[in-house]
Amino acid sequence: MVKNIYLTRYSKILLPLIGLILLMFTFNAWSNVKNWHDNERYLTTDKELKADFNAYPEHYTYLDEKKQEHIPYASFEKYIEHQLYVYHKNDFSDKISQKTDPNQTYFNQSSNLATLFALFLASFIGFCLFFVDLKTHFTRFLFSLPVSRKELFAKKLLYLALPFLATIFVGQLIYLAILRLGIPKPYLNASLGDMFSSVVNSFSLIMVVFCLSVFVGVMVGNLVFGPLTWFVFLIFLCQIPSAVGGLLSMIRMLHAHFLRDFDFNTLFIFEIGKTTGHWYMSLLFLLISISFIYWAYRKFQVISLEHESEYLLTPESRWQIWFFMTVLTSFVLVFAIKNPWSYYLSGLQYNFEVSFMTTMMTTLTIIVICGGICFVVVFFSSIKRFFRSLKARRLAR
Repeated sequence: MVKNIYLTRYSKILLPLIGLILLMFTFNAWSNVKNWHDNERYLTTDKELKADFNAYPEHYTYLDEKKQEHIPYASFEKYIEHQLYVYHKNDFSDKISQKTDPNQTYFNQSSNLATLFALFLASFIGFCLFFVDLKTHFTRFLFSLPVSRKELFAKKLLYLALPFLATIFVGQLIYLAILRLGIPKPYLNASLGDMFSSVVNSFSLIMVVFCLSVFVGVMVGNLVFGPLTWFVFLIFLCQIPSAVGGLLSMIRMLHAHFLRDFDFNTLFIFEIGKTTGHWYMSLLFLLISISFIYWAYRKFQVISLEHESEYLLTPESRWQIWFFMTVLTSFVLVFAIKNPWSYYLSGLQYNFEVSFMTTMMTTLTIIVICGGICFVVVFFSSIKRFFRSLKARRLAR
């Protein structure tokens, strides 16, 4: 019964969405293959380019990493060969290799817009999965059925969330396959295993964003502050890689030699390509996804529709939500936006004047402001009731 209800209500949205995702990844990959062949044709047939190369060879250079100098290419053929490789260690290096260093970020000459759009789409669909039903009163209808809330939650994930996420994963595999078939070796200088690893790590990032958004959609109830919370939450989530990089950079500045050669950009894989990422990040994302889905699952059992116009559907969770919001916003602002500790440690390292007390006060001020704003947002209804009762007492006197 629940399966038929969900499929009847959502099939008109789910099926076109599945088609859109697959089409998006297919078109993105086809476009990249076409651009590569267009570039090859231009490099190998344009006589003016070759004449310009012969006339001004000093303008066509690569970075010699040993000498740390920009050196002209030995021949026009070498220049063409270098330009046709898809993945480079950096923008100008001559280091082109089929082997992959997991601690190295590789620049990608192809576009990965489909994966980035899928990341946003996963967040949006995850939030809407439960929130839209609440605001259209479909949740009230579901709760009136002789079915447990556990079954309602589990089957919505099974029949809606699982096909959606599976489609994204299949789309990423289609993208990979088209690149492998469309760009010849050795120019697609990444092994099948490396590219599949990047797919897995990229998909795990999409999955954790989806699950976090599902959690937000289950917890919030207010028609205005609910979507606004999701939007602000998504902005802060996008800053998490920068914040983690800022924190690890600070640790490295404390002479943590084990981080000396570590590339922090390999922790969060947004693109499918030669940058493989790390298996432990996929495992971490999986654990976070399971934890927040389980938290949402538990809260879905006890949400009260009497609170559907309030900020949170479960008032007993306000302190936990306040703590989570405060930690997230403070972490991003301290290590990604303001980053006072990086400035302080740089001062100690390069001997310019810095103050520990100023740095500490800046950090505490950010935490207090974030905590205060989050407190007002989460406890707004209680604060409003308090002032109303206070006003009523004064009028009663």
